[in-house]
Order: sequence, then structure tokens, then C-alpha cells
Amino acid sequence: MIMASEMFHYIIAFKSDEQGQALGAPKHGSLPVPITAGTFTTFNQFLDIETLNLQAGDQLSYYFSACDNDAVNGSKCAKSVTFSYEKPSIKKLDSLVEKNQEQVNKDLNSASKQNEKIEKELKEMQENLLQKNELDWQDKKNMEDIMQRNENLQKQIENIQKKFEENNRKSEQKEYSEQLREKQENMEKLLEELKNNQLDERMKKMEELMKMLNKDKLFEQLKEMQQDNQLMEKDLDRMLELMKQLERDMRLEDLAKKAEDLAKKEDALNKETEQKSKSEQELKAQQDKLNKEMEDLKKDMKEMEKVNEEMENKADLKDIKKDQEDAEKQMQNSSDELSKSNSSKASKAQKSAKESLQKMAQKMSEAAAGGGPDELEEDVKAVRQILQNLIRMSFSQEDLISDTRKTAISDPKYVTNIQIQQKIKTDAKMIADSLFKLSKRQARMASTVNKEIDAINRNMASAIQQMEGRGVNQATMHQQYVMTGANNLALMLNEMLQNLMDQQAQQQGGKPGSGNCSKPGGNSPSGKKGKKGGQGVGMQLGDIITKQQQLGDAMKQLKDKMGKQGKDGKDGKDGKDGKEGQKPGGQKGGAQGQGGGQSGQSGEGGDSEQAGGESEQMARIAAQQAALRKQLNDINNQLKKEGKSNPNLTKIQQDMDRNETDIVNKRLTNDMLRRQSEILTRLLETKEALREQDQGDERESNSGQEPTKEIPQALKDILKNKQSVIDYYKTVPAELKPYYKKMVEDYYLLIK
Repeated sequence: MIMASEMFHYIIAFKSDEQGQALGAPKHGSLPVPITAGTFTTFNQFLDIETLNLQAGDQLSYYFSACDNDAVNGSKCAKSVTFSYEKPSIKKLDSLVEKNQEQVNKDLNSASKQNEKIEKELKEMQENLLQKNELDWQDKKNMEDIMQRNENLQKQIENIQKKFEENNRKSEQKEYSEQLREKQENMEKLLEELKNNQLDERMKKMEELMKMLNKDKLFEQLKEMQQDNQLMEKDLDRMLELMKQLERDMRLEDLAKKAEDLAKKEDALNKETEQKSKSEQELKAQQDKLNKEMEDLKKDMKEMEKVNEEMENKADLKDIKKDQEDAEKQMQNSSDELSKSNSSKASKAQKSAKESLQKMAQKMSEAAAGGGPDELEEDVKAVRQILQNLIRMSFSQEDLISDTRKTAISDPKYVTNIQIQQKIKTDAKMIADSLFKLSKRQARMASTVNKEIDAINRNMASAIQQMEGRGVNQATMHQQYVMTGANNLALMLNEMLQNLMDQQAQQQGGKPGSGNCSKPGGNSPSGKKGKKGGQGVGMQLGDIITKQQQLGDAMKQLKDKMGKQGKDGKDGKDGKDGKEGQKPGGQKGGAQGQGGGQSGQSGEGGDSEQAGGESEQMARIAAQQAALRKQLNDINNQLKKEGKSNPNLTKIQQDMDRNETDIVNKRLTNDMLRRQSEILTRLLETKEALREQDQGDERESNSGQEPTKEIPQALKDILKNKQSVIDYYKTVPAELKPYYKKMVEDYYLLIK
């Protein structure tokens, strides 16, 4: 007989209520399976379970049936075994996700220990090579063992990645916050980066080591690989801490939802108690049931506290614990008073329990989102301090590059330069430690942060080695790499600082766009949205133009100041012994020159404080430019959604980005000032274009409007041309003496 048809059958058994009764009659369904008729056939059948709208606790049973084409005796059918799938309940899903996340953390810990073994074996192999003249078969065997361990480590990371992605898919059935979803995405990126880059590079180096027969080359390669292994250890350490943080935050959000649900149930019970719609015995039975749920919540809290205690960056749970104890106490009081038939006191206890549960839920949500305002302020301060130290280090390194190139290797000062480089390397260690600690708190920090730090340390060590060997060109090359790494980290931190400040504005004002952060569509202080609250795109562009103009004035003043100081330094007007003076960090007595500064009579650190002030000023200017660029990007995105984008905005953002890069790299040039002028011109043109598209400022009044006479068009054109000329000359700063500059400013006031 030939198989003629096949069907897919399913039955949905709905979940049961608290009394064990099904919430609905079973639902049956069938779907035809497309096959090719024959005595033997293969088929694939896919069913998207989401289309069945299964709820937590529903059970799906399904099987296949096949029928032949016997039309004479009647078709004969057979069916497959019955398969089943149950959509887990919320409680079961919570347990499943938590267990999976806990297993991921255990696997990461195991991978970290495996990496430590590899590092130990690499170190032992280096020590053995120092005691040998030639390589033997045992060395090759040791290398094979290390390579095998590395392959096992790579497989471990791949398995961890698969488990984590699978757990994230399961957690999609739960309503987690956007912040927690973002953390999950960041962790996926970190795992992908670790698997694709570091492990692949290590495997290639392992293969190269296996082919080496030269003892010296093998020793150097082993040393380099040991450094790679230390970097890997840092990344695994960071990932393990962030995974624990993610597990704790997931548990906190789950507990917050449970506490909120329990508060609603307690509130409903309180209303029934006040209305006396049920007897005291029935109310007590309900309260006892809620007390049981509170006990389960308490047990879950203890599990979460264990995870928190294992972390380096522990969350402060004292207030949450106090609210939990207060709620538990009041719920027990309510049960006791109901047993005494004292409904009024029971009602008061129920209200207090509800309030404590609500406070508990709110604090848990805040802790899961990264803590309250105090923790966020602490992170903002930490990023600012690290960014400031990083920029200072970059400037010190830049000055040292110039000194290294100009100083002859026979000059005694050359040794001083080596000492300065060593001091910068020591100072960089503090920055590296602070960055590493911060990276274990913030999952949003780029995955390359440890790699950049490692590159800086290696290049500094190489620069010192080359300077000691009198290899000036090679030394300056490594010093330049140090500056590149420092600048990359500075840009990364600057972006992170802006994100943290946006988050801070959200906590203070409700949404981005309120308070200090004026994103399109944000809430205005008046409580109205968008343009009606005075936060239209035109007004935002006006604010950006004003701030960009102030930023340009600050850039020009700083450039003039640095040029003047460099000239005074070369002349050495006021510092008799300034040429020999060295300020802390290896910079000279003058801010930019070779001589003593304005007050460097003894030559000891003439303008060190002033130079430090310039560094801080540059850091502030760079941060302000980045903030304006981000604000402009938000406006551009908003206009794109409305289908009214302006091509000028993209060009302005690119020019702002170039200015920001030049400031970070201490390149205050005429080209940068010219670019600044072009930015202002384009901003004015964009604002005018948007005004003509009715995207400008709008005002709304609650009082009656009085008719106003229309200004003649001819007068409008005259005023418009006059203002354009004024704005243009304002955006192009002229190189004037102070006396003539004052006359120009007075003229502007006069023609207004």
C-alpha cells in the first residue's frame, strides 16, 4: 500500500486553578502534513508554539497519524507515540532560569581555574628552559599538554556561551526590565569577544610554539603567551563577577514582582476586612495563606543574599531586609488579631504590611537597576576621576615623546627621561587597577577595556627597554602606541560618562529629556511633552548653538593661552634656572616651552599646576563636545522618525567628532577653529531650514490671544539679512587686538 496522507494532531490541556479544576475544556486541533505519496517517505513538520497562545501551566500533547490509499477495503491509519510539552509555570520558570544561571557561573569559575593551570604550566616551562641548552622531547610533550588544555578551555567557553544564550531565550517568557535585558546583551557580546578573539589568537600562537626548535625564540614566545594568559584571566574574572551580578539582579527583579503581587493580595484582603464581607475565620485563613507566601519569599531572599555575599561589589540589602521583616511582622500581627476577632487592628496591620511590601519591591527594583542615586553618583565620580588621570597621563607621555626625540643619548638628561617613563608606568598601574575594578561593576563598558590596558602596559615596558638600549626611534614608537591606547580609553570613558549622566537624569527627572538632558520628546519642567513644553527641536538647536559658540570661545582662549605660554617658555623671561627644572610627571618648568615658566625662578615645577589645569580644561571641553554631539544625534534620530531629516546634521556630527578627537589628542590648531566656525554656520542654516518646515519653536498660551499686525515682508527680509550678517561675523572670530575687539563688540550692541 502507498501512504496517501499524514496529519499532525494536538491537544491543549489548560492549567488548573487553586482547587485543582481545569480552567477550560481541552482544545483539539489538526494540521495536514505535506508529504510525497509512496511506500516510504520522509517529512519535516514545524509548529510555532507561540501561535497556540499557551499560558504558564498549560500542557500540549501531540502525535502524527498516517493513512494509506486502500479505497477498496477502506483506508487504514496508524499513529505515532504521543509527545508532550508543558509550558512551565512562573514559579517553575523562575527556578529553571535561576538554576541555569547558577550553572553558567559554576562553569565560568571552572574555566577560570583551568586558565590558572595553563598559566602555571607556562611559568614552569619557562623556568625549565632557563636550565637547558637545547630542547628535548619532554618540552614538546609539555607543549602538547598545554595546547590540549587550551582546546578544552575553548570548548568550555563555547558551552558556556550556548548555555547562557539558551537561558536568555527562556527568560524571554518573563517580564524583565530593559536594564536587565541590556546586561544580558552585553554579557553575550563579552562571551563572543572572548571566544572569537583571545582563544583563537592563543591557539595560533600554540601552533607556532609547537613548530619552534629555537630555545630563545620559544622562551620569548612563552613569555608573551603568559601575558596573554594573564589578560585572559582578567577577562574571565570580570565576566564571572558580572555574571554573578546578573544572577543577583534577575533574582531581585523576580522578588520585586513577587513582593508587589503579595502587596496587592494584602491590599485586597484589607478591603475585605474593612468591609467585613467575610467571617474572621475566613479572613484568617486567607491571611495565613499569604503568610505562607511570605515564608516562600523569605527563602528566596536568602538564596539571593547568598549570591550577593559571593560578589566583590555587594549590594546594600539592609533596608530591603528591614522592610521584609516589618512586612512579615505585620502580617503575623494581622493573623493574630483576626484570631481574636479584632478586625480593626488586623486592618491596620494589613495596611502597614502592604506599605512595607511596596517599599521592599521598589528598593529591590532600584537595586537590580544598578542601585539608587548614591551608587550612580559614585560611579559618575569614579569615571570622571579616571578620565582626568588618563588625560593627564596622556599629556605627560606626549611631552616625554618630544623630550626623548630631542635629547641626545650621551646627554645625562637621557637617563632622567627613562626615570620619567618609569614613573608614568607606575602611575598608569593605579589607573589600570581603577579601570579594572570599574569594569567589574559596569557591564556596559566595552569588552576591549582590559585589552587596551594590557597594550598600554606592554608598550610602556617595551619603551623603557628600548630607551635603556638607546633605541630612540623604537622607544618613541612604543610611546606613541601608549598615547593611542590612552586616547582610546579616554573616548570610551567619555561615552560611558555621558550614558551614566543620562541615567542620572532619568532618575532625577523621570525620562531622558528632562532636567539637564534635553532629548527630543522629553518632558519639560511644565509637565508637557515635546514642543508644547518649550522643548521643540528648534529651541534645542538654539541651545546647542549657544553652547557650541561658548565652547568655540573656550577652545580659542585655550589655544592662545598655550601658544603664549610656549613662547614665554622658550624666552625664559622670568625663570633664571628654569631650563634645568622638571615638574612632576616629567614635564618641564614651562607649560609648553623649554625654559622656566612665569614664576619658575628656581626652575622646580614652574607651571606644573597650570599645565594640570589645562589638562582638566581640555577634558571638560572634550566632554562638553561629546555631550553636544550626542544631543544632536538624538535630534537627528527624532527627525528621521518624522521623515524630516536634514543632511547638515550628519556632517555637523562628523565635524564635532573630529574636534573631540583633536581636543583629546591636544591638537588645538587653526583647522579645528575653522571647523568650529563651519559647525556654527551649519547649525544656523539647519535651524532656519527647520523653522521653515514648521519644526521651530512653538508657544502655547492659556489666555486669549490678541491679534497682532503682520510685519511687512520687505522689513522681514531686511531684518533677516541683517541678523545673518551679524551671526556670520560672530561665528568667524577675527584676529584683533583687544582695543579693536572691544570696538567690534560695542558695534554689535549698537546695531542691535
